[in-house]
Amino acid sequence: MKNINWCFLIMLLHLLPTPFSGKSFTTCESILKYEKGVVKYGAPCQVQLKPQVEAITISIDKTSGTAPVTVAIYLDGIEQERFIFPAGNAKKMNSKTFKNIRNKSFKVEIVNPAKDKEFSYHLTIKGHSSSLGEKEIKLNSLAKETFYTTTACGEEVKIELTRKSGKAKATVYIYRGNIKVWESFWGGEEKKISKIFPASTNKKYKIVVKNVSANQTLKLLVKAMQL
Repeated sequence: MKNINWCFLIMLLHLLPTPFSGKSFTTCESILKYEKGVVKYGAPCQVQLKPQVEAITISIDKTSGTAPVTVAIYLDGIEQERFIFPAGNAKKMNSKTFKNIRNKSFKVEIVNPAKDKEFSYHLTIKGHSSSLGEKEIKLNSLAKETFYTTTACGEEVKIELTRKSGKAKATVYIYRGNIKVWESFWGGEEKKISKIFPASTNKKYKIVVKNVSANQTLKLLVKAMQL
């Protein structure tokens, strides 16, 4: 008979972020995944994701059970950390922060080697990032495209548009919520334009870029970051 995986997942994505300390800028903290479940013998639990953040904190809390359990944490297939929960009824919590993990594959594996014993847990993975989103856009003649940021957690947000190729002129509109807070003409020879917006806590921004040149294209990168 096939083993049954007893991991019951509850995923909470894009929760309201909160400030997380940084040296020269504010990073925003959000819950990437929350999970609670039971691990039985022969049915290891695996959690995998590829977070678009600079750092993550993993916390695993034993809530009940007597099984001895090993929790292994991998980045790009290489083990980085191992938590050991010994046999017995004692509750225990382990936590670790990993930095420089943007675009890396992240895996948590929980293994119970004990027959007839269980391990119940709560697992929380938090992401920390100064980025509020970025996107590469290509605009054909007179085309328009819209980009939305994630929610800011600090006072100031910087929005930056960088020309990658093309000579088209453009008009840029930036909205805080549904209110337009900035409008700018982007000349065909300008490489980059940017603007810092105060009073941004708990706000989202919408960036609209319109190519106003006939028979000209524009390829650009739009980035939003928490300062």
